[in-house]
Amino acid sequence: MGNNDELKAGIGHKWICKRRFKPKTSQTLKKNISCFFFSLHGQISRVREVVGFFSVVLSCFFSCMAKRKGQHCNWKKEMDISICKWKQCSPLLELLKGCAKKKDLCKGSKLHAHILNRGLHKKNPYVASSLINMYAKCGVLENAQQVLEELPFQEIASWNILIAGYVKNGKSYEALNLFRKIQRENIMTPNAITFLSVLCACCHLGHWQEAEMHFREMTREYGIAPELEHHSC
Repeated sequence: MGNNDELKAGIGHKWICKRRFKPKTSQTLKKNISCFFFSLHGQISRVREVVGFFSVVLSCFFSCMAKRKGQHCNWKKEMDISICKWKQCSPLLELLKGCAKKKDLCKGSKLHAHILNRGLHKKNPYVASSLINMYAKCGVLENAQQVLEELPFQEIASWNILIAGYVKNGKSYEALNLFRKIQRENIMTPNAITFLSVLCACCHLGHWQEAEMHFREMTREYGIAPELEHHSC
């Protein structure tokens, strides 16, 4: 995917966020339309950051539509797999979300034990991300990082959750070290959300020169167009 496609998807997402819809439907509608823009331009990792059930379907369909002619893509098969994964663990995802919101580490740990017994975190990316998010929100970042590092699959969205968790819990040094590890070992390609947390970490530590370096790196090396949040860190 070229920088032009990424820019178009980002512009579409920003336009949606600025629109005013009816209060009851605004959040769901914004999320689903944003997923349309990201899927259409091949940014599936960003789709998962605003994911909902309907968005899972849209992301599979429009991702296939966006592929060049002549390439075979069974969007129906992709959709069936995604819906199946979502349905299998939907109640569990809601429980993990509730534990994260209330910072209920006790119940969250019990859910983690249940997940480990069934190996769900290694089979389902939604469960893995929710588990990492729960530990990050509860401030137990060592557990969150352990869950992430033991996964057979890894996505930038999960790394973003962990890095942001370190920053929000006042551990900016650890957040920057984690980001350097991603770059050094070429684990994942950072995106706009990754750099937002990195810039915040630099600002919390007063590392202005390093923040400026990462800001230039974001645009020159990764082709990420800075948004208002990046400028206001």
